[in-house]
Amino acid sequence: MLRESNNPTDPIPEDVARVAELMSKFGHPWALAGGWAVDAWLGRLTREHGDVDLAVFDQQPLFELLAGWQLIAHEETKANEGAELWDGRPLVLPAHIHGRPPERRGPLPERFDPSGMRIVSTKDGFGLDIQLAERSRTGRMAGQHWVLNAEPRVSNPGAGQGRRPHDRAGGPRRPRHNRLAAGYAGGWLVI
Repeated sequence: MLRESNNPTDPIPEDVARVAELMSKFGHPWALAGGWAVDAWLGRLTREHGDVDLAVFDQQPLFELLAGWQLIAHEETKANEGAELWDGRPLVLPAHIHGRPPERRGPLPERFDPSGMRIVSTKDGFGLDIQLAERSRTGRMAGQHWVLNAEPRVSNPGAGQGRRPHDRAGGPRRPRHNRLAAGYAGGWLVI
């Protein structure tokens, strides 16, 4: 598991442990993404992280799991999206969701970009960033690759097959396939 050093007795970072506990109830494939995925790949903490990034396929079960959270969804294909709370409607990919847990609930920030998209940050309590992934649609491996942000050049072969983020000895487990780490600054670790 990811620890602040390579010492297997060190605790898992609190933010990652909290999200892993939450996602243990999800029941669908998900992946740690972004900077924490890189740290998990390396097996050590490389820098401070403002949020925890995840990747998921299944939107409706995610919405149900995060009931009570304040969720702001951004769809890149739609202008002025992400100004209001996500109501669970299907999002058009590529899309991502910023989440603020119930204990940090409060008024939404009144900052907007020029297109009208609400600007949220970890300072506002939005410490969960969820990338909505899709499965590959074509080729002999159709449905077996995760595709990030609708960009087929950034995919993870064999992802979402329920592998654990650690080996049997409790140390960091490096995914067999890590094309995303090369093609995407954050990389993915399949959970």
